[in-house]
Amino acid sequence: MISRKYLPQAAFAAVLLSIFAVILTTVPPAVFSGDSGETITASVTLGIQHPPGYPVFSLLGKIFSFIPFADYSFRIYLLSILLSLICGVLIFILFKMLAGSHTLPAAAAAVFFMTGYSIWDQSNTAKGGIYILNIAFTLSLLIICFKASAAGSDSGKLKFLRLFSLIYGLSFGNHHMSQLIMFPVYILIITGPGFKQLLRPKAVLSFILFFIAGFSIYLYLPVRTHNAVLNWGDPSNLENFFRVFTRYQYVRGEIAKSINAPLMQSAKFFSSLAREHSIAGPILASAGFVFLFIKNKKTAIALALIPALFLIVTAFYLNLPKERLYIMETYITPVYLSLAFFMAYGIFAALSLIKNKKLAAAAAIAFFAAFFARDIISSYPMLNRSAYFFSRDFNLNLFSSVEKNSLLFVTGDGIVFPSWYLKYVKKIRPDIVIIGSAVLPMQWVRDSITKQDPSVKVPVIKEKKIGTESTGYIINALIKMNISSRNIYFSYNKPEDNALNGGFKIMPKGMAWRVLPSDYAVVSEQYTVSVRNMWKYYYYRNMLGTYPGKFTQPNESLYLQDLGTSANSAGVFFEDSGYNNLALEYFTLAHRLQPQNCEFIYNMGNASFNLGDLKMAEAYYLESLGLDPLYVSSWHNLGVAYYKSGRYSEALGAFKKIKEIDPSRSDINGIISVLEKIPTPAQP
Repeated sequence: MISRKYLPQAAFAAVLLSIFAVILTTVPPAVFSGDSGETITASVTLGIQHPPGYPVFSLLGKIFSFIPFADYSFRIYLLSILLSLICGVLIFILFKMLAGSHTLPAAAAAVFFMTGYSIWDQSNTAKGGIYILNIAFTLSLLIICFKASAAGSDSGKLKFLRLFSLIYGLSFGNHHMSQLIMFPVYILIITGPGFKQLLRPKAVLSFILFFIAGFSIYLYLPVRTHNAVLNWGDPSNLENFFRVFTRYQYVRGEIAKSINAPLMQSAKFFSSLAREHSIAGPILASAGFVFLFIKNKKTAIALALIPALFLIVTAFYLNLPKERLYIMETYITPVYLSLAFFMAYGIFAALSLIKNKKLAAAAAIAFFAAFFARDIISSYPMLNRSAYFFSRDFNLNLFSSVEKNSLLFVTGDGIVFPSWYLKYVKKIRPDIVIIGSAVLPMQWVRDSITKQDPSVKVPVIKEKKIGTESTGYIINALIKMNISSRNIYFSYNKPEDNALNGGFKIMPKGMAWRVLPSDYAVVSEQYTVSVRNMWKYYYYRNMLGTYPGKFTQPNESLYLQDLGTSANSAGVFFEDSGYNNLALEYFTLAHRLQPQNCEFIYNMGNASFNLGDLKMAEAYYLESLGLDPLYVSSWHNLGVAYYKSGRYSEALGAFKKIKEIDPSRSDINGIISVLEKIPTPAQP
């Protein structure tokens, strides 16, 4: 039987384990979209991820990969959830350090953190575990800093500062950009009376040595570079190592160039903050900040400095287009640490206002339970990925669309990283040579081609530094050097400029696009898959009925966009070749995947028109205009359909509408003039 003394701690442990179990039920059953495929692959194979490499998480992931049950992806998801649980425990410890023996607010801080939308979102994926590990480092360092500040002797302070230096160096092996942002917070906490006396040369040297000892985790990169199947950046020499560590390939693109980026990114920062626990979260946190500021100004300022610093850095350093603002959510995860603390202090403040202790405890428990229930009820449906097979299914379909030993050019995180996982971890289709088109100008990418298959011919490029403008030319060279010996495919239907120079075309085959000389790119059952058997290679688990509207990240919905665009392009291909029935089927599929795309409906109208079904064509054109009344192409072809049906006055109205939308369309004048001369039939 548990002693009454330890009952609060036991209750807290039970709550944390319950949250752990709830989050566990939401993990994907297979590889997730985005970077998770890369993170899992790097963990299982001890590879090197995209900059800065993330050696600490890869090593931890390798340990978890030895779990003797479940899919490899699940084992790494389990690591992410366990790290979230550890963060909850560390928050509890830190709060009790700062606020004394108040268990309920400390437990509230931990629970608020773990059940917040963004933290939960990161906790049940592999890549998200990197950001949760970063918060675990941050909490550990904050605890050490407060311990150092409170130590009564110089020897005690030195002991904690050396430990801080070691852990701080180790944290750089996970997400050093975030830890650099946090450094002013750590310094603010540590500095105090007598701090300068600790900065003797011998002590400073010991701090540096301990930091280097922790930072030495980065030796993982040069040690693994020669044998890793994922070898991003090839950090085998000092220059390449420096480029990987500093994230060189991203830095130039991240610096904001206009006033729009800081404004959009600031707005995203605050909207994410409000979404974490609804608007009530920041309101409660504001009350908590005021309460803590009155009690302990230094601690309040230190915790408030975390969101302030991340707001400044993300607003003015990043340069994200509107459609990629969701990336910020991973950068600002430490902010939710402060939010959870201040929310808990808000409950602490409410407790202090009620003199009756039993009533105060009951009110606090009810308030805390209401927030907890709200977070679970609102987040669970959105973050429940337990039926998420889409990344795996999509890429398995892609693999099954290409022949043995094919070259497959891929682009986009949603295809590149899951395909790595399938090939290197699951050992599915190891014969396919996967080539990341977007990063082909980098030497390590071209080297990876011959690592996969030494018989592939790769162009020799003498220049060390070439830009993205060369991507199409490199692809074109790879096609010309290898098309006589193996089949070549794209996972996307719009190859880079100059990629198909020299008389090549692409044509649809299943989920891929095969490269063929223009003379041979003809429609035939050998190379194309119609809508009727398009899904025969694998199963999509009722994709059309299940997946639309169920995505929690923009990156996932890109799969449907890719499918819709591919189906539409296939329809155009068939339409150009005179196969109008097939064209209509593909346009219809594209419309089902993207119901709000007026172009796809317009194309359905064109296919119906070509098949002689004017009534159906008119209906599609009108449906397209219902989505976009200014879509001139639909007005034009609707006018033609009306004319073909002998409805001249309606045709005239359609062409006049074009002129109204775009007065510069002089080519319409002649058509309008002819239609105006046609006499209107007399009314009976």
